Amino acid sequence: MGDLREPDRRNALSRIGFGLRRQDLREKALRAARILQKLLGIDRARIIDVAFTDDERGPVIVVTLEPHASVRSRCPHCEQRCPGYDRPNRPRQWRHLDMGGMRCFVRASVSRIRCPEHGVVTEMVPWARPAANMTRAFDDNVAWLAAHSPATSVCEYARVAWRSVTRIVTRSSAMLSGVLIGSRDCGAWGSTKLPTGKVTDTSPWWSIMTQADSYGQPKGTTRAP
Repeated sequence: MGDLREPDRRNALSRIGFGLRRQDLREKALRAARILQKLLGIDRARIIDVAFTDDERGPVIVVTLEPHASVRSRCPHCEQRCPGYDRPNRPRQWRHLDMGGMRCFVRASVSRIRCPEHGVVTEMVPWARPAANMTRAFDDNVAWLAAHSPATSVCEYARVAWRSVTRIVTRSSAMLSGVLIGSRDCGAWGSTKLPTGKVTDTSPWWSIMTQADSYGQPKGTTRAP
């Protein structure tokens, strides 16, 4: 009988040790996820996966996020909670600020909703502006650079085409003009055409970015280092 109990005791101790190891690994994984979320600078979402891959332009980090329940099914324009319309089969992807010299994308499965005021739209995500394929942090960083650097430098640094820079600045200037001088002027500022070379101090969106520097950065914007 003594010989039968000894293996049971050893098995019990090994099971306890395995359970402790699993708990330790789980705590380390949660700690790593919290650190990564701080680096991303994205709130109201949780990280559910991280992947390192390569494409024709080099290494890429893809972070899969899940928005918190409090921001799901909301219109990106009025932020009202709306009934669902459908759910695309493929997740959406947004370009984010580079990490460790690698391009970074955030990915999430999002639904389309039916807003009484704005019709069928993709539900709000806390990290991007409506209909954008870049995150808000990436938009603001590129817009700041565009207001202070030549076009070629912005494109090379951000690794995007000038057409993308134009769209980014249009979105960012519309948001900043609403914060700084009132939402009634957003349409006029947002429709401003951008020059093809270095920004001059006579362009409206130069004035907007300068005001953002002078009066303090509006919530949700990111300064370039």
